[in-house]
Amino acid sequence: MSGRIADKTRKQGKPMKRVTKRMVALLMTVLIAGAAQAVLIAYEDFSYDGNVNLTLETNNNGVGWTAAWATTGVSGLMTSGTGQSLLFNQSPDLFADGSTHVWSESSRGNERDFTTPVDIAPDTLYFTTLVRTYGGGNSTADLRFEFYVGAGATSYMRANVGISDGHLFVDGNTSGYLVGTVSDNVIADATTYLLAMKRTSTAIYAALIEADGNSSTLASEPDWQVMDAVATGVAFQSLRFLSNGDGGGAGIRVDELRIATDWSSAVSSITYKDGSVLAYDNFDYEAGASVTNGNGGTGWDGAWGHSGTTTSPLLMDTETNSLWFGSSEPFSYDDTGHIKGSTQRTALRNLASVHDLSGDPLYFAVLVRPFSLSTNNLVRARFEMYDGVDATGNMRLNVGLADNDDEDLLPNLYVQAATKSYPASDSALYASNSIAEGTYLLVCKRSGSYIAASVYEGGTTNSLSEPGDDEWQVKETGATSISLQSLYVVVSGGIVRIDELSMGSSFAAAISSIPDVVVLPPIDGGLPSEWVLENFGSVYAYEQAGGADGDLDGDLLSNAGEYEADTSPTNAASLLAGVGLSVSGSVADFTYQNGGPNADVYIDYRTELTSGDWSPVSTNAGPVSITNAFVHGISDDQGFYRLRAERND
Repeated sequence: MSGRIADKTRKQGKPMKRVTKRMVALLMTVLIAGAAQAVLIAYEDFSYDGNVNLTLETNNNGVGWTAAWATTGVSGLMTSGTGQSLLFNQSPDLFADGSTHVWSESSRGNERDFTTPVDIAPDTLYFTTLVRTYGGGNSTADLRFEFYVGAGATSYMRANVGISDGHLFVDGNTSGYLVGTVSDNVIADATTYLLAMKRTSTAIYAALIEADGNSSTLASEPDWQVMDAVATGVAFQSLRFLSNGDGGGAGIRVDELRIATDWSSAVSSITYKDGSVLAYDNFDYEAGASVTNGNGGTGWDGAWGHSGTTTSPLLMDTETNSLWFGSSEPFSYDDTGHIKGSTQRTALRNLASVHDLSGDPLYFAVLVRPFSLSTNNLVRARFEMYDGVDATGNMRLNVGLADNDDEDLLPNLYVQAATKSYPASDSALYASNSIAEGTYLLVCKRSGSYIAASVYEGGTTNSLSEPGDDEWQVKETGATSISLQSLYVVVSGGIVRIDELSMGSSFAAAISSIPDVVVLPPIDGGLPSEWVLENFGSVYAYEQAGGADGDLDGDLLSNAGEYEADTSPTNAASLLAGVGLSVSGSVADFTYQNGGPNADVYIDYRTELTSGDWSPVSTNAGPVSITNAFVHGISDDQGFYRLRAERND
């Protein structure tokens, strides 16, 4: 039984009077979930010192290996000297995480034994690694991985996967390049792929998966591009990793190598190695106070500040709620706050670490929500970044919102590479029709050669991926090699809400902290939030309609009563109501309009209006027809009927 009763009482021959009763019910649901154990056999992220020959490396890094990499008859593979890694994304092409990867432009190789052999009679062997050619290496570089039955890459070789001159190949029992089944011209230069292999007791499969930064891309096994049918029941114990090339600056990079017995383990953590969060603030400060001196978040050198005498500091909203990315519901009630900027207000803050644009780009993300749009309150808000502390020195990132068209009163997204303030109203730097009243995720990319930005509305951050260089909504070319060190926030027009500000060295890292799951406030009257959102659009609109006791459609049934009767609170024609009552002798004929299919309707009777117990004389379980009639034999001088509904779902 649900928590509310819609109740209407009517005396024979008299007008009906509404009576509301409340009930409390408890619903308990127990969910038991289980998951199969994932089996990762071995993993190597090549986290070594720079410019190291793997044959000479003695550290047994990674997990699941019996010892360090060993020689296999040719010169050993080399670690990079850049302190950078590949990631499952195209930008940046190399991620500066202090680790390394291996590379080759000539004949090189190593072998390594894994601690736990993989018997492919009962199990399946999965292998994945990130690869990327450079300098034209897609047409000259060779790479292959061979799996052996014996330790030290000895005994039988029963799995061989690799790429050669732009082609993908796979073979179940033959060593070498371009053996077995081949898929031609599947590799583009300067593009990161996940090379994946699957070996069963009857066949071997392979695929190249272009890196796009999305976890959903690797959620299930790919459509395998090549397959070689080879029946065998061996157990694998060692891996041989070989490369070849023509030199001359053309080569191949390899990183993030995994061996597993299931697909999920073979790709675990790959998509999350996607850059680092440089700075973040969720504005968990005192409601209504100035943001100045707020020292929350991470990645900052000191608290928020304010400079100048012509502007006032940005203020926190007076309510403790936050913006969120996901739907029309404006706020998440998580007991933190957000900035409510208006008129001429500013704030500035310094990064803890200087970000050098000659290396990785900087990605800036923030939630914005313009509202109360009017001709006297045109929205203008911008975010600027400087190479000096306290917003001094060169400004090399300017992104924001400005109303450049008085006709629709809606602000548009813009970027500028090196110019302060807002672009001219007719500037091509605006993205037309980009913003309305609602919450948007604004993402900006500043590289050493251009600045670009896009805004997103609704959905989840997991569904977003970085646009291509020419796919951003707005872009301006502007070369620079300076470092960014401080942020300056300006609101100089209408009201704009700002929340969840983040910076990262990749698109995925910058949006990783943006919340897209709303925390709804307690619903007045305890009604289900799903019903409130479905019928009113937002909790705010529900509260403006009077909450549980309100009657938005004026049909004399409260919003809570509409829920119990399974009728619409916004349509006066949709209601539970008596239609007619007539008495002939000792027979009463009562006609009524029913509630919805999720409501059970009851008719109760007693002889006194204000005293005595109600006795049920009719029960009509939903779903029922729209209009119903009830005939009741009576012997009393007077009587009263109550029409009642209880939610049944």
